[in-house]
Amino acid sequence: MQSINKGVEFYVQEFGVAIGKKSMESKISACLPNAAVITNISDPHLDHFGTKENILKEKIKLVTEMEKGCPAILNYDDELLRTVKLEDHPIISYAIENKNADYYADDIEFIDDYIK
Repeated sequence: MQSINKGVEFYVQEFGVAIGKKSMESKISACLPNAAVITNISDPHLDHFGTKENILKEKIKLVTEMEKGCPAILNYDDELLRTVKLEDHPIISYAIENKNADYYADDIEFIDDYIK
């Protein structure tokens, strides 16, 4: 991240949920994102967070710690992400199975080494 040229228009950084006080907040303050994509709320961190709802609370900090107005891009195939309501951030939803999402993919084909 430190060697990004000023002319770069887009930069994608993955943030994993980590255990520790202010873990997500420190990552966000270092990167200053202007959009957040959350792909799922899954089981791997249950041993540390106890419930999927607690994992959601930690992951949603990625959005709530951004400046107001920055969008949250959420996978609406995930039942917990569909429940998220945000006052200060617009939600853009995407899905493969949920046709109620803002962006819905269908007619997906797996051809050799690529997806069409």
